[in-house]
Order: sequence, then structure tokens, then C-alpha cells
Amino acid sequence: MISRYLSIIFHPSVSTFIGFLILILGKGYRLYDLIVLTFFFSIYPFLVTLVLKKMGKLSDLLIRRREERFLPILLSLIGYILGIILALPINLISYIAISYVINTVIILGITTKCKISIHVATITGMVVAIIMVFSDIIFLPLLSLPIIVGWARIKEKAHTLKQVIMGGILSFLLTFIELSLFFAIFNHLK
Repeated sequence: MISRYLSIIFHPSVSTFIGFLILILGKGYRLYDLIVLTFFFSIYPFLVTLVLKKMGKLSDLLIRRREERFLPILLSLIGYILGIILALPINLISYIAISYVINTVIILGITTKCKISIHVATITGMVVAIIMVFSDIIFLPLLSLPIIVGWARIKEKAHTLKQVIMGGILSFLLTFIELSLFFAIFNHLK
């Protein structure tokens, strides 16, 4: 039962909201950025999923079937891009949003061939971003979250261990590389 609650609490839309909330408030960015990114990266994708479920295009709100993932991810990407455009100019937060889009495009490509855990990929990306942005050991315990979410997804029989590990490693590497490049180029924005 706890695994079900963890899957809901750490739904990608919720993890994204919490991650951007910590990053935006912690770094003193505009409330406008929080509102725009919350809508386009959390609320809009959830609404897309809800509407597609009501239309009978999805069997469940957690989109467990790999073959059902393409359309909601594609429609969510459109919202992400609109959110980035509205959140301009380019700064640390908008770059993290761009990183999120890049990771989502790669996940979309992978999900057409095999299933990976988007729950784990999302929480991993947000945790890596938070740790890299704040460079503070106080955030290191957050690294346990992808493990906890991965356990919940396996326990719920939504994913295999391989799918959970693939989502976590892919997101960790992509986010780490993307943010390392950003900090190397725009170190003054950290």
C-alpha cells in the first residue's frame, strides 16, 4: 500500500513541481518563473494525461503501458517548450527547464522501443539539479529518493529492476553532463 502512495506522491508532475519550487525559491528567482514552470511542467502534463484518459487513449493515469506513453509525452513537450519561452531570459532555472526538455526527448525516443521508469528518471534529474545548484551536502540525503521511488515502482509491478535502473542512470548522467556544461559556460549564474 505504501508503494502506491509513493508512486502518487512522486508522480513526475509532482516531483517536477517540488524540484522547481526548491530551485526557484532557494535561488531567489521570480515568482513568475515558479508560476509559469509549475503550470507548463506540472499542471499541463497532468491535465494532458487526465484528458487522454477521459478520451479513452490511456488505460490509467500512471501510463503503465509503454505503447500509450508517446502521445502524452509529446503533448507535454509542447507545453514545456511554451513554458521555457514564457520564462525567458535564459538563466539557471530556464536552463534546467531546457535540460528537462532534452531529457524528455531522449526518454521519448527510448520509450518507443522499451519501457523505463519516468518516475525514477524525473526524481533523479531533479535531485541531481538541486545538489549541483546548491553544492551543499545537506541535500545529499535526497539521493535516497530515486531508490525509494524505484522500490515503489517495482513493488507496484509498474517496472522491472532494469527499467528503474535505466531511468535513474540515464537521468543522472544526462542531468549531470548538461548542468556541468552550463556551469562551465555560465559559472556566474550558479
